[in-house]
Amino acid sequence: MSKTGEPVKTKAETDKERFERRQKALALRLACQSYHDIADALGTSAPTAFRDVRQAMRETLQEPADRLRKLESLRLDRIQAKNEMAYARGEITLEQYTDRCLKIIKARRELLGLDKPANVKVEGAHVILEWKDAPNGGTATDY
Repeated sequence: MSKTGEPVKTKAETDKERFERRQKALALRLACQSYHDIADALGTSAPTAFRDVRQAMRETLQEPADRLRKLESLRLDRIQAKNEMAYARGEITLEQYTDRCLKIIKARRELLGLDKPANVKVEGAHVILEWKDAPNGGTATDY
């Protein structure tokens, strides 16, 4: 029994509840709900809702995760189109336009996992990350 008198949950029960919450979070995000709305629906915080969706995309069947990636990619396309229109109308400067474009590109690369290392090696106290097709040999070492 816990301090509150409720039975203590096993790790398996907790893992199952977490998995189910993540699946619900993913379904709500696919239904175009914001992370704040997802958090309210599931009784969590917005950062937890974000992490749940991200983890569900890793854990779940490929099809729903691919659908969400496509949806998020379309959202980024819309943001980019609005950015281009704002620049064309003179509502933002070239610097603002460029900054926004770089942020959209970064978000898209993260969404698609383009910057993940292709290979991770641990050599003693060093972690070596290697990327395919990267300039400068494509390695980074953490000391």
